[in-house]
Amino acid sequence: MQLNPRFNKRVSFILVGGIILAAVLILFSVFYFNGLKPIGSDIKFELKIEKGQGLKEISAALSQARIIRSITVFKLYAIFTGKARHLKSGIYQLNGRLSVPEIINFLIDDSSQEVSITITEGSTLKEIDRILSSANIIPKNSLVSFYFPVHGGSAAGGKNDELIKAYPFLEGIDNLEGFLYPDTYRFKIDSSVEEAAKKFFDNFQNKAWPLISQKNNWYQILILASILEKEVPVFNDQQLVAGILNKRIKVGMPIQVDATVLYTKCQGDFYSCSQRKLSTGDLKLDSPYNTYLNLGLPPTPIANPGQMAIQAALSPKASNYWFYLSDSQTKETIFSETLEDQNKNRQKYL
Repeated sequence: MQLNPRFNKRVSFILVGGIILAAVLILFSVFYFNGLKPIGSDIKFELKIEKGQGLKEISAALSQARIIRSITVFKLYAIFTGKARHLKSGIYQLNGRLSVPEIINFLIDDSSQEVSITITEGSTLKEIDRILSSANIIPKNSLVSFYFPVHGGSAAGGKNDELIKAYPFLEGIDNLEGFLYPDTYRFKIDSSVEEAAKKFFDNFQNKAWPLISQKNNWYQILILASILEKEVPVFNDQQLVAGILNKRIKVGMPIQVDATVLYTKCQGDFYSCSQRKLSTGDLKLDSPYNTYLNLGLPPTPIANPGQMAIQAALSPKASNYWFYLSDSQTKETIFSETLEDQNKNRQKYL
């Protein structure tokens, strides 16, 4: 039986076409699956996705940073898996060892937008605000202006009244200095200032409040602890200084703490202050924080103390000392019993 030549040509055409299609599919598969693999480099890249930014811009940024092998494969994978529409705005820390599926999952996972922030002992409200806003966690100056009304009240609105109910130590407080407990935190990018503040309050409530809550003068203890945090680095010396300052207050002597004056001079931001050395004129600054002119402690903490400084404020040590200073070179605290000895130490150590 002889086959029709036209049929033979059609079969040949189909076979050739099938072979070509199979080859194309194989090549595409190789291209596609190879494109899903990590670049394999140690390149690190911070990807910022703005609200409304599309897959085209995102894939282009990743390709330009050499984080992905192929823009096409990245876009195809995102579309085929249905994840393209779930990519979220935010700031992401990526590297060349992530595959396309891992990157895509990263960009749709809220937890991947969290960053770890360490707040060191003695940081101030303004300094913490700058740290968080620089990391795109909260808007600039939002923590500084996150005040609470004295004794609640209608001016506060329900939100602040609810916070005061949850955190009783905020009652009567209109300044957050001292309540932002130093620690390492994880924050989400673009958090609300209330979310960020609650993390600090929760930590303060768990770690600091149990130490001082039974004291009638707990706020004064917190203020004293903040002074110790800024003035003295060693626990035993902090206890001695706490004893000296309490003794001065008891006899009606100004406590004369340089750090409280600097708090005024530097407007609550020690880190960015270019003039951290006090002059004679600075000691005459008209401020409730000038402890050379005013008796007693300043009206609020001057920083956020950690547990060690709080413990020192709670356990002051009695001594014959009335004066102290910090060695300008070693930062060691030098104690004196008399003003004459203090003046000699000033000449020697400052």
